[in-house]
Amino acid sequence: MSAVLCALCACWHDLGSGTRLVLVLQESKDLQPLVETWLAQIPAGRLAEVTDLQTAIVYMASDASSYMIGHNLVVDGGQSIW
Repeated sequence: MSAVLCALCACWHDLGSGTRLVLVLQESKDLQPLVETWLAQIPAGRLAEVTDLQTAIVYMASDASSYMIGHNLVVDGGQSIW
């Protein structure tokens, strides 16, 4: 699934923000089957919003993460647990 998301991001990078991309995904009738498939695979039951990522970004930019080395911090609503 990440390959599909990467392809969409590459095609829609000119939309500006991730928020706008989520709006396009949610509002497009043509993409509803894809969105429904994604939502079925995300335990949180929704697509990410900018605020979901903000605390992770603040943490990684702060001294609190100074001992965190070589780790991928995944903020995906639980999708990767499947």
